[in-house]
Amino acid sequence: TATINVSYNGSATVPYNGGNGVSYTAGNAIASSGVTGLTAILQPGNLTSGTGSLNYNITGTPTSSGTANFTITFGGQTCTLSLTVNNNVPVTPTVTTLNCNSVTVSAGTVGVAYNGNATIPYSGGNAAAYSAGTAINSTGVTGLTAILQSGTLASGNGSLVYVISGTPATQGTANFAISFGGQTCTFSITINNAGPVMPEILSLNCAGAQTSPGLVNVNYNANALVAYTGGNGAPYPMQGPSVSSTGVTGLTAVLQPGVLNSGDGTLIFLITGTPSSAGVASFAIDFGGQACVLNVLINSNAPLVANLDCGSAVVSPLPYINIQYSGTATVPYSGGNGSSYSTGTAISSTGVTGLTATLQGGTLTSANGNLVYNISGMANATGTAAFSINFGSQTCTFYTNVNAAGTNNVFGFNIQPNPAKNFVNLVFYSPATVVDFIAIYDASGRKVYYISHPDLTIGIDVSKLSKGNYIIKAMEQSTGNVVSKKFVKL
Repeated sequence: TATINVSYNGSATVPYNGGNGVSYTAGNAIASSGVTGLTAILQPGNLTSGTGSLNYNITGTPTSSGTANFTITFGGQTCTLSLTVNNNVPVTPTVTTLNCNSVTVSAGTVGVAYNGNATIPYSGGNAAAYSAGTAINSTGVTGLTAILQSGTLASGNGSLVYVISGTPATQGTANFAISFGGQTCTFSITINNAGPVMPEILSLNCAGAQTSPGLVNVNYNANALVAYTGGNGAPYPMQGPSVSSTGVTGLTAVLQPGVLNSGDGTLIFLITGTPSSAGVASFAIDFGGQACVLNVLINSNAPLVANLDCGSAVVSPLPYINIQYSGTATVPYSGGNGSSYSTGTAISSTGVTGLTATLQGGTLTSANGNLVYNISGMANATGTAAFSINFGSQTCTFYTNVNAAGTNNVFGFNIQPNPAKNFVNLVFYSPATVVDFIAIYDASGRKVYYISHPDLTIGIDVSKLSKGNYIIKAMEQSTGNVVSKKFVKL
């Protein structure tokens, strides 16, 4: 018999009599009627001279239960061959034995997530299909479950597959009692103690480390932050070994304890000591299977600048001949190295003598800033007083005009600096001067700048003017007097 919706492959033997002893070839496929989906094909052979049998091979998948009929015609005779098709009744999977002693399974580790398969051999399978099982909890060592995966039994010997997952709670043996196909057995997994997890990373980025520069012969104490990728989440509870610097000596770097991220993060190295020279202090770092070189810049302890801009120096107020003077000069610089500097020695003026400039102590920025000189004394003539300064390995000379006695009561001003590139300052003879307006005219007489009631403590921005010669006019508010002076825009 056949079963509905189950592939069928069988044979039918049809007796005959009165054969004439002639041979015959395979026939054409004969489709079933009643229950469809099957075909019958005559197999080749030789008729006996008398009584014998014809063999038909029947294949296909019956579409319903009932009777599949095949109308056959052979040797001048016809008849109908019938095949019963039964309903598809589920078959319960059964096996003769389960061999848990031959299970193939890997060991686990306490506290570490487990995911693996257990393969259990069986014998005497009945070819029935089976669905996935329910979770079987481990005993002995708890925390694991085993789940049978769906499949179809072999007709004889084969294997069942159980997926095991979870996190074992203790060391020892995790046992799983299984029952399948009328048989039972118990298989086991060995759970080992968790050994120490070594910290591991995929990369170290010393080139992008966050560090602070140091100074020669000045005690250094700062952290360096080194980024990593691919951390495995392991702790590193002990300080690392001390790594001595090379290149610039005198420093050591020590890794601070912590726990790696499961991914990207940052290591912290404490760097201490006293650098012996200027340059680069290098530390060979080795951690988590990766190595790189960490560099820290050590600057000279002496103050250094890249440039002194005496052309933009501002002297205020202006000195007068034979009158005791006290004022300041502000000299811009660029490229400072962050070092502190003390008060300088007095620098005597040349050209117009009698004045001295003394640098005020301070600390350089690590970029651009200003030096301030205190100027004092008594100028012995009118004209220009020059001060040649030497600071931070750079030299330049700044100038100030010395006016005639009594001009401090006259409305007038000097332009500083002149020529100028970005800003000019109007230094008026009298500090009490009140200005009504300031205007700037180009060489053609066109007004290019105007401001009323200006704040005389703020310079005039000329950076957007074209290069060339200009006239600056200022009018005193109380008298209406107007003074004009030339300046050159660089």
